[in-house]
Amino acid sequence: MIKRIAVVVALALWATAPMARELDINLNDDAAEVGFYFPPTEQMTVEDADLGGSLYFNDDGDVALSGIMHVTGPPAEGFSPLQFGAGAKGYIIYADGPDRVVGAVALSGSARLSIPAQVPQAVVFRGHVAPNITAFGRAERVFEGSVRYKLDFTPRASAYVGYRYLRLRMSSGSNQTLDNNIHLGVRVQF
Repeated sequence: MIKRIAVVVALALWATAPMARELDINLNDDAAEVGFYFPPTEQMTVEDADLGGSLYFNDDGDVALSGIMHVTGPPAEGFSPLQFGAGAKGYIIYADGPDRVVGAVALSGSARLSIPAQVPQAVVFRGHVAPNITAFGRAERVFEGSVRYKLDFTPRASAYVGYRYLRLRMSSGSNQTLDNNIHLGVRVQF
């Protein structure tokens, strides 16, 4: 089963990579995530959106393929350092445990606090919650929360240090934590 998932993920990333305009990679000693994102089109009336997907894997053998559509609103008139966003994130997760493959559709929300400086900075909080009604397989709930401290070195390249918490609650009553670590990452537009 894991070989089939790996083949599907590889084909999906290979097929969509030429259309992507942003690459996001974050790593720690135990896990990695690679994401491809597309810029908003001219027909969309938003300036800041994450449209795309990512592949997460860790050294315990867990693999998560996700797709996201998340829109962040513009700052208020004048200088307002706070921005909010909302969206949805879909998951297909192969958990290296007794319950194996699960899926979920999560609602997401975010808050971004911009810090004006010579090198633009921001603190970004983001959460994704899939309750029992939108969790599939033997998952009852999927929760992912993250916080990032981001530095924009150029308009097209940023680096960040972040923390991610990714947890599954299974119908058997057990909980499985896929990630609970600090990571380093870069995001590049091309």
